[in-house]
Amino acid sequence: MKTFKLALLGLALSASYAHAAESLVPSLGTASGYQTPQGGFAGPSIYIPTTGAVTGTGIVLGAARLHPGVTVSYGHDSNVNLSSGPGKLSSNVTLIQPQLILSRTLNATEHYDAYYKGSYAKYTSANNYDYNDSAFGVDGAKAWTPRLRTSFKLQYAIGHDAANSYVATNAIERWTSPTLQAVVHYGTPRSEGQLEFEGDYKQQRYSDAIMQPYNIDEARLVGRFFLKLHPKTHAIFELATESDRYPNFGASNGTQERATVGLQWDATAKTSGMAKIGMMHESSSNGGGGNSGLAWDAAITYKPRIYSEFKLEGSRDYAEWANVVNSYIVTQGAALSWVQHWPHRITSTAGLLDYRDQFLGSGRVDDRRGVSLKAEYAFGHQDIYHFGLQEILLDRSSNTAGFSFHEALTLLSLGIQL
Repeated sequence: MKTFKLALLGLALSASYAHAAESLVPSLGTASGYQTPQGGFAGPSIYIPTTGAVTGTGIVLGAARLHPGVTVSYGHDSNVNLSSGPGKLSSNVTLIQPQLILSRTLNATEHYDAYYKGSYAKYTSANNYDYNDSAFGVDGAKAWTPRLRTSFKLQYAIGHDAANSYVATNAIERWTSPTLQAVVHYGTPRSEGQLEFEGDYKQQRYSDAIMQPYNIDEARLVGRFFLKLHPKTHAIFELATESDRYPNFGASNGTQERATVGLQWDATAKTSGMAKIGMMHESSSNGGGGNSGLAWDAAITYKPRIYSEFKLEGSRDYAEWANVVNSYIVTQGAALSWVQHWPHRITSTAGLLDYRDQFLGSGRVDDRRGVSLKAEYAFGHQDIYHFGLQEILLDRSSNTAGFSFHEALTLLSLGIQL
């Protein structure tokens, strides 16, 4: 079960499922699974798991650098409890987002991070929906030889699902989630072929009894082969399998398989990306017959100028859904973002989101759409201060009563990042 949520985290437009919680700053429009590296071969350096955007030079601590930061935002949420009925609540909100990243690079072949990220929301007239989310983790990457490289990420997150996002309890649902991810890559950019293996494991545990049937253990194994077609273009062949186990609801245990083929390229200074297409299959322990269908995912970046960047991300994939009929949702859609750096230290960000979710075995279909606009001004020594204004519009239209809603969120923010 991957719960639909609308997060204020990261001041980003987010419409994802709660089990995709390995980052407190969700990717725009992500709607399935783990955030995983799509090959670590591009460029001369090894893949380094990201802990989020880091600006400024930080504080030098011996061979390491400490990057503290905090953003404080104040605004208005038109629909705190994601309701379309008379019980809909609106409220002003204060959002505090601290982060602390300790980063150490050992020459060009080894890098490690330890980090904390938090998101604390306080509603003026809806105190029952206040939340305190945190993530603690370490990650790193190392090149053992010119051909053999590894990376890992270990994280413990404390988070929540928004009220009425999946189960109509009209209350936020709190959870904890440990995650482990490891990647092994063999080959160099000049190799005719490269191999990559990835293993992921995560748990999610709810604190409220009504949600504990949706506790889940996810384990995934992925194999990738990269075939060089051009110095900056590779064919990708990928096989993946995932086991989804519900310790308190074994009737919905499931397995996913996925096979795709595609391209990854960095053909010009303006365009880079990845696109894959193939087939996917899921089956459930309740004998519901399973489901098979088209699978695809893409992430394309276009930079017409050094100060302007467009990103298009999309996928067709399964998401978990614990129920007695069938344990999966087919989710399909895309998100487009545009970042523009203007004169006088002004940056604008715009985003569009469009996803459809088909709840297999139930007839329920949801359409999720969103628009995000943000303007930010950087000032101070090395632009360590940021002042921003953001508007987010989110909409979910469902053919099942009680799950449609519209939400508008306005935020005024001030932050510092060393």
